[in-house]
Amino acid sequence: CLPAVAAAAASLDVGGAAAPAQARLREGLEAARAGDATGASRLLEEASQLNPTSSLPVLKLANVQYHLDGDAAAAEATYERALRIEPSHDAHFFLGRLRAAAGRHA
Repeated sequence: CLPAVAAAAASLDVGGAAAPAQARLREGLEAARAGDATGASRLLEEASQLNPTSSLPVLKLANVQYHLDGDAAAAEATYERALRIEPSHDAHFFLGRLRAAAGRHA
């Protein structure tokens, strides 16, 4: 999932006010691809702070927490945070998968 999102992020227009947030998003996805969970988490959190109305960096942060850190509890809370920002199919899907893997069905 992360490589596909990284490719999509690379194609985004980074002009204007969104440029810093998009740059952090790209850097965070690159760190995640490299296996650097700490760096990815920091950069994705920065991206979310720079663009608080976008759920994408928060969603990717949750993916890092779950898949790289193995922290299901943190990931669940972060998926829920993404849903509060912007309900999306992806956030519902990943949250449902996490809960199903834990034996809890949404």
